[in-house]
Amino acid sequence: MKKLGLILVLMLLVGLVPTVYAGPVDAYGVGDPTPVDWPGFWAKFKQYADWGLEWFDGAQWVAANEDLTVIRDYPEPNHVKVTLVFDASHAGNYRLTFAIDKAVRNYVTKLDQYQYSIDYDNMSITFDWSDAIAIPGLVFTHGVLNDVFWFRMRRDNVPLGAHVEIDPSVVIDSYPEGNYNDSYSVKDLHPSDSGDYSSVGQVFTSGTKHRLEVATFYLLKTGSPTGNAHAVIYAEAAGKPTGAALGTSDAFDVSTLTGGMVLYNFTFSGAERARLVADDYCIVFENPQAGTIDGSNYVRIGMDTSGPSHSGNANYYQNGFWYTSAYDLVFYVYGTVLSQTPENIAVDSDATFSRNVDGWVNVTVQINAGVVELKTVDIQVNTTLDAQNFTLRWTQATNIFSELSDPSNICTLNTTRSTRINLNATRDQICFCFAMTGGADGDCDVELTAISDTDQTDVDLYAAEFTYQTIGWNPIGDLIDSAFSQFGILEYMTQATAFVAAIGAHFVDSLVNLAVLINLQFQVIWQVWGWATGWFTRMITAVLDFGNQLHMILNGTHPLLAGAVDLWTYFNFASVGQAVFDVAPLFFSLYWIDSMGKRARTQGSLQVLYGDLSAFANVFAYFMGAFSTLIGFIEGKISWLLNALT
Repeated sequence: MKKLGLILVLMLLVGLVPTVYAGPVDAYGVGDPTPVDWPGFWAKFKQYADWGLEWFDGAQWVAANEDLTVIRDYPEPNHVKVTLVFDASHAGNYRLTFAIDKAVRNYVTKLDQYQYSIDYDNMSITFDWSDAIAIPGLVFTHGVLNDVFWFRMRRDNVPLGAHVEIDPSVVIDSYPEGNYNDSYSVKDLHPSDSGDYSSVGQVFTSGTKHRLEVATFYLLKTGSPTGNAHAVIYAEAAGKPTGAALGTSDAFDVSTLTGGMVLYNFTFSGAERARLVADDYCIVFENPQAGTIDGSNYVRIGMDTSGPSHSGNANYYQNGFWYTSAYDLVFYVYGTVLSQTPENIAVDSDATFSRNVDGWVNVTVQINAGVVELKTVDIQVNTTLDAQNFTLRWTQATNIFSELSDPSNICTLNTTRSTRINLNATRDQICFCFAMTGGADGDCDVELTAISDTDQTDVDLYAAEFTYQTIGWNPIGDLIDSAFSQFGILEYMTQATAFVAAIGAHFVDSLVNLAVLINLQFQVIWQVWGWATGWFTRMITAVLDFGNQLHMILNGTHPLLAGAVDLWTYFNFASVGQAVFDVAPLFFSLYWIDSMGKRARTQGSLQVLYGDLSAFANVFAYFMGAFSTLIGFIEGKISWLLNALT
């Protein structure tokens, strides 16, 4: 097994620590494949590690009965991100303990206070929670007890029924509770139609691309308010929220608040996890739309009125409108940094490509910052190492498939059938449809290159991704193999294919040479025909030239007889000539009959007549036979060639 560096990030970002002693249920992010070696490693390793989720009942820590789900995502190569999910069955404090058994204790190395690496079974994993140490109210402890390595995370004041997603995140922006000196009183149901506030927010800045995970506010209650509040994120304009909500958190029961200021987390789940770019936004606490909220029962939100120093500003909703404030709220906004580096996830191809038959190579590419940042996706197909290759490209800006290069002229891209399928906000599947018109039979490698708008690149080689064969046997080949296997003859069609591949090049050469031969034969025929027609043309021309000269002599127009007598008119050759032409057939007939009589004295009349007719028939048959033979030869060659090709 190849050594695989997997960074198992266990940062707790949402504020609670999950796991159940009965063992968590594994799940994977939508559309996210697992790295090749990870499941096998975890199957071996998890017997030496255990999650433990507990809650404090006021006197002792008790094993929690929550069903814990561990969701593994793969935001970048060799990086496993774990999200721990459960619903709190109690209101109070929770803690999570992760322990590694002494059986593998010698494989654990301390990197620093917040990172331990494990080298086991030729794989390396780093347990890293350094990005989560700044989460307010989340307490970390770790150590070695009875030769068992463990670390523990504790979160206090978890509301009853809270849906907890502990997700590795970073602080996007914040104004810590050390700045607290006053509070807003939020005394109206949202949206407010009175002079009381129903929502209070803060402008913050996302310095780069993030996926919103959690918002934290400093809260307490006065009286006994009830109802479900939410954190909501909006675009910002002139220091106030604008437009429709970009994301809304899970519900938060305000009755679970205490009489003292405590940091509470609001979790954004699923599609509500807004994707942020480098810009300003407004994160707001929104009062319940139904419940008990009035002048005696309400929520108070911590803020700073004595020299607020955050770059943004607070704002509030009152009587149907948003207003800006000169103060700042105490808040935290957490999110996952979205990488702009493309990642090649998978290549899925037809197992076999046959000559001149369309096949598919489908590639999946991911950019955590969003596939809108994908620029181009290329596949280079290589046969016989790099002796023959071609490169196809998809360009996002135009959604056009193109043939980037084909120096060996062995590919025809089907631009009509090739397509792009958007899987989700971060993933595209690019489907290349093409036919191979040539190339050597055998395995073909596919090199996949994805480039983002920021020119960051991921290149992966998928060796022997599919097989090219001049003639495709399946499914008939499978039936033949199955039949032969009954007699102990295995892989018959494999050998047959190898044989065809071996003679394929010679077969193609023979067809080329045959075409050349046929072309030469046609050239010979053309030359013979050209000579005959040329000779006949010259003979006719000579007779015509002689007749023309004679005609000019007879009518006195010949240049050598200028001024001489017009013999044609003088002797009245016009009428005489017409008479000659009129009686010429009779004259020749009489001449032939007369000659037969003379020849019959020695051979006999019937024999002479039969001989003359036979001679005439033989001459005619010779020319017809020669012509028929020539046409038949050409037709036979063409028919044989067509049969060979089909």
